[in-house]
Amino acid sequence: MAELHPEKELERSKYIKDIADQVNSYSDKYSVDEVWFCGDLGSFNDVNKLLNSLDNKLDVVLIAGDDDKIDSEKHNERMWDGWMRQINSLEPFDVANNYEIYDEGFRKEIKNFTIETAHHPNHNKRDDTLIDPDKRPDSFLENLFSINHDSNQETAYKDNLISDSEYNPPNLGKTYDLLKDSPEEIAMAKKSVKESNIDKPYFKDHEVDIMIYDHLHMPYPRTISHENISDKLILGLGARRDNHGISELMPSSSLHMLSLDDNQIHELHFDAKQNEVFEHLIFEQIDDENLEMYYHELPEPYSHIGYLPIQERFNKEDIRDLAYEQPEIPSWNSVNR
Repeated sequence: MAELHPEKELERSKYIKDIADQVNSYSDKYSVDEVWFCGDLGSFNDVNKLLNSLDNKLDVVLIAGDDDKIDSEKHNERMWDGWMRQINSLEPFDVANNYEIYDEGFRKEIKNFTIETAHHPNHNKRDDTLIDPDKRPDSFLENLFSINHDSNQETAYKDNLISDSEYNPPNLGKTYDLLKDSPEEIAMAKKSVKESNIDKPYFKDHEVDIMIYDHLHMPYPRTISHENISDKLILGLGARRDNHGISELMPSSSLHMLSLDDNQIHELHFDAKQNEVFEHLIFEQIDDENLEMYYHELPEPYSHIGYLPIQERFNKEDIRDLAYEQPEIPSWNSVNR
């Protein structure tokens, strides 16, 4: 769940309590293990009330997004700091739940899958450093995935995520010694390596299987596949409060659920206002490299939806023409009778 923005609600406390009650209800129904709140969660008091209203058995991850780090003294429109600015330890909340706090995002292994979760999908929108009290090295940000909001199979070549050509790193011809070689030689070698990385397909050595982001309020699951990489699942989260730039087919408020087995991933996208499953996708691990994507047929009121390509999800002015999809996503029900 992401983009709560309680500061925009007239009954702020009730809004937070309603979200916690909804999480508790889903937890009971679906046997949820962990809840990830992926950014823009409000003030310290908002987060504290949220945590204190959750079932004690739930493990929680909190990610600080851009609004969560706002310094009110530097923003005239805000009278209060974001919750990450209001804490000075990684255990600031007096609650029974186990919880973890991360700035910008985190990486985790679940079952056979490596997952990276970030507030922003693109590194240009993230801070350059992790702020206190997150003491992880800033190099985490350098390695965290970075894509565009409409990156998909259709844009993967243009975005240099994949390539048909085999990548050949630069041949420097020698091993450089910082003490013996001139600064000019070392600088030229570093420049050569840096320039070659621009041409290197991004997913070539990116060992993450699942990438999750929010910030954009634009729910969009998709895969990127190529013979030179292991298939990638990219999940753009919708907003709990308001989705942006959506077509009339999409829900205005979203929450998401992932279920991971050894060779299957189920992604459920809920219409959070109607408490109905809007979209159920299944990703089956065929082998170490390949994911097969299916949509699961649903009952009313969303039985007619299936899988929506990007141009049917969002306002077309918000996505590149290149990103338009012609998906051939089979129904799980038809191939697994």
